[in-house]
Order: sequence, then structure tokens, then C-alpha cells
Amino acid sequence: DYIRHYKFITSILIFEKTQKEFIYDMSDLKIKENLYKISRLNKNYPRYDEIIKLHKEAIDERNDIYIDPETGFAVLTAEFLLKRGYCCGSGCRHCPYDEKV
Repeated sequence: DYIRHYKFITSILIFEKTQKEFIYDMSDLKIKENLYKISRLNKNYPRYDEIIKLHKEAIDERNDIYIDPETGFAVLTAEFLLKRGYCCGSGCRHCPYDEKV
């Protein structure tokens, strides 16, 4: 059981490390710029530009969330959602995955 548990924990750590390296070692600015723009908001949404700016700043500062200026709720960044590795189906504002059916 110890060996099985060790292998499981090791595989999780390797997966997490791989995911983080994928995000943090992105030297291609175009990929990073695409992350900034991921949003389910309509461009006519009130404070759209401010929200996109907050999202970009959170990614640049490696924060997983930013605070919505209108509601005060925490919003997950596209970078965090991509690191998580799957869509939860909750309709996250910056979900980088295709919508679940």
C-alpha cells in the first residue's frame, strides 16, 4: 500500500509540475495574450474593458483570482482554469474549454 500511495502522490506532483511549467514557461507572448482575452462576457457588458484589464493583471501577477469590480465576487482566471485541466460546467467567466453540453 505504501508503494501504491507513493506512486499515486508522485504522479500527481509530476502532473501539477507539468501543468505549472506549461503555463509559467510560456515564452510565446501570443499564447499569453490569448489567455488574457478569454471571456464569456459580451464586449458591450458594463465595465468590460476594466474587467479584462483586471484579468490581465491577475495573470501577469500569477494570481488565480481577481475581484469583480461590480459584485465584489472572486473570479477565476483563464490561467488557473487551464492549470486545473478540465471544465467544471459552472459557466466560469474565463473558462478556456468548450462549453459542456
